[in-house]
Parts: sequence; structure tokens; C-alpha cells
Amino acid sequence: MNQPIVFLDFDGVLNTEQYQARLTVDDKPTKDTWGPLFDPHAVENLRQILDEMDAQIVISSSWRYVHSLDSLRTMWVTRDLPGEILDTLACGATDISRGEEIECWLERNDRPDYAIIDDLDDFSPAQRDHYVETNPIVGITEADAQKAIEILQKSRAERRKLARIRNSEKAAYWRKVFQDMRSESIAKMHKRHVFLSDLVKEYTNLEDFARDKSEFFEMMGVEFGSGEKCISLYFQLDYNDYEQYFVVPTNDGRLAVSHVIWWQNEVCANEILNIFTGETYDDDDVILTTY
Repeated sequence: MNQPIVFLDFDGVLNTEQYQARLTVDDKPTKDTWGPLFDPHAVENLRQILDEMDAQIVISSSWRYVHSLDSLRTMWVTRDLPGEILDTLACGATDISRGEEIECWLERNDRPDYAIIDDLDDFSPAQRDHYVETNPIVGITEADAQKAIEILQKSRAERRKLARIRNSEKAAYWRKVFQDMRSESIAKMHKRHVFLSDLVKEYTNLEDFARDKSEFFEMMGVEFGSGEKCISLYFQLDYNDYEQYFVVPTNDGRLAVSHVIWWQNEVCANEILNIFTGETYDDDDVILTTY
């Protein structure tokens, strides 16, 4: 990834107390379909950063829990906001810090140059060198924009040094550790898949399986979710890790356990994974057709 990244919060950054108060006093709308309207001054200062550094946006705001990535991109166009939304941070466990979520995203995306713009400090000491703290009253100021530009310029200058570190023996060692962690996890998934497949193989419809097995799974501490197209089996493995399997109807009139699961992978990100091919997906509709 060549373009630098701005991890962008909304509330207290683009959505400012000052602008909301001004709209209220002027008896103008304060929000639209997506939420509070953004302060034009803060938006223009964001534009300065994006234009000067050719940066892309990754949404770190809690708005990502309410709106999908596609919805946020539509909002960006509708509100005529600057730059391009590349991604959002994963919407996984809510008990990890925003800094940890950013670290997971960086690890999965080859660690591009980055700046964090937020009104609350929830970041590691190393990340604070990349952090611009805004005043929630006024949001991004010209000074904040200049600081973000300087951070990205400095990060870009250090990129070759960081690349050498990533290619060092230490980086190779850690890559091997993550690969081993993934292999071990997938091996356990195969065993769970065999166990679940043995339970569903005699059933021909979801209703009968739900009637017979929902209490059994609940007694095992597995969250049982029954729907029209599939049944989900949610395993909370430890404090953060989970795996979610799906029982689906097959073309031959029986039930099977989909080869595709949801899980939190070795770098703390939500992933849709085919545990037999290793393929990952963006669209979870494949769950219903892969078994």
C-alpha cells in the first residue's frame, strides 16, 4: 500500500460542538440520515491533509458500528466530503482499545504511513507519535492539519527503515509464529466441523434440528441462533476469540455444516474463512452455498 492512511474519528473531529450549537441557534437541521452534520471548517482542514499527502481514510469512529462501509461511502458522496474511504476498523470485540484495533489493521495491511485524528487518547505510546488530538468544540483546526501533514511526512521518510525491519530475521520469525497460530486454529476448526457434521447428518430441515438440538448446544455454552436460511452456532472460545459455524440446507434435501465460518483470526480481525481451502470472503452469502 503506497498511499498514507488517516485513521479518522467523527465526533469531536468533524462533528463539533461549536457547529451543532450554531445550527441550533440558527434553527437549521443538525443531522441527516446518517447522524450529526459535520463542521465545514473541520472538513476543509481534513481536505488539506488528504490533498497534500494524497492520503486515504480508514474510519475509526464508533459510527462504523451503526453504518456499514458502503453506507459511510454513500454518506461521503452525499455530503460532498473530501478524499476516499478505504476501509473501517473491524467491528469486533468492544473491550479492546481503539489503538489495538488500529494495530491489527496496520498488521493486516503492510503497515502504511499513518496519522490518527481523534479527540480521545486511546492509543499506545508508540502510536502517540502518529496522533493528532482535536478539541471537540472546534474539531480539526489548521494547526491540527499541519501536525498531521508533518506526521505523515516524517513517517514517509522513515518507511525504508521500517521496511528493512519487516524483512529482518525477527520479522520472519513473527510471521512464522502467526502462520503456526493460524494452522493450529484451522486444525481445531476441522475437528469441530467433523463433530458438528455428525450431529446434523440425519436431519433434513432446520426446524427439526433446532427443536432437537438447541437446548443441547445452550447447555454446552454455545449460542444457538435459528433463522430461515441457516442456523448459527457461536462458540466463545476465550475472552476475545470466537468461531461461528452455520448449519445450512443442501441441494440433496439434507443439512450440512458450511465450510465457511466467521472467526476472529490470529491478528484480532473478524474474518470469513473457508476452513478447507483457506479462501477468505467479503460477502457472507457464500455461507449458504459452500458445504
